[in-house]
Amino acid sequence: MVSVTTKRLIACLDLKHDQVVKGVRFQQLQTSGDPLTLAKAYASQGVDELVCLAIAGTTERKTIAAEIVRQIVQATDIPPLAVGGGLSSLELIEQVLAWGADKSSSAQLLFLIRSYRAGSSCCGQQAGGPGYRC
Repeated sequence: MVSVTTKRLIACLDLKHDQVVKGVRFQQLQTSGDPLTLAKAYASQGVDELVCLAIAGTTERKTIAAEIVRQIVQATDIPPLAVGGGLSSLELIEQVLAWGADKSSSAQLLFLIRSYRAGSSCCGQQAGGPGYRC
């Protein structure tokens, strides 16, 4: 059987406080621009997918602002948009998808699914790393 691998160009916007940041291993972060402007630039250069990641989402318990996701979806024609970071409940994941994202990513996804199937609301239970509570 012949296997054909499709190569895709995927750009990632690391966001902190709703601004794109760059650093090394998430240290010494420098603001590098506005997410909408950079998303438009990536779209014009032909990326196949865009990932918006709230890099302090778990520690600061914040996700990407809905308006940023909506603006990127409306202003670009990048088909898949993935959003991650700070998604500590199935409700937040559903919200991100309702904002127009095609995919979501959560460090606590397996825990959330298991809790949902078990009938738990997951409130007050440890979900992720040390000290994290959903």
